[in-house]
Amino acid sequence: GGIGPDPTKESPFEERTTLSFDTRHKIVTLDQARNLAEESHRSGSPPTAFVTHLEVLRAGHVRTLEELAAAHAGKLFVILTDPESPLVPLEDRAELGAALRAVDYVVPSPDGAAPALAAIHAGFTVNHEEEDRGLTRQLIAHVRNRSRI
Repeated sequence: GGIGPDPTKESPFEERTTLSFDTRHKIVTLDQARNLAEESHRSGSPPTAFVTHLEVLRAGHVRTLEELAAAHAGKLFVILTDPESPLVPLEDRAELGAALRAVDYVVPSPDGAAPALAAIHAGFTVNHEEEDRGLTRQLIAHVRNRSRI
């Protein structure tokens, strides 16, 4: 025989399970968010809210979310709002937010943060919308400058 294992034989070490990385179950409606937040309050750990457009995902977003999750025992809700002129559809940004390990739930809130904040009664809230607008402006300026070359 040849050197090494027989490629026609199955390896006893091969994993036979299929991993699923579909995190869309973390995307919830306002009513679902209200119920989940009530559970969090009942357990004595009020939820944390991070309000964002999430148009341009940066490492700073991930660090902030990880820090919030570590510092606060309650569930971390990302409240996803629409900027004035969205570049990326809300549904796509929701899937992106849900894929982040630190995030427990994403609440798409196209009518602004107020309805979602009223639904979850967060113990701690970080509003990142203004910084997100700046990041989007930077991206647009960068793309325009590159297209002039």
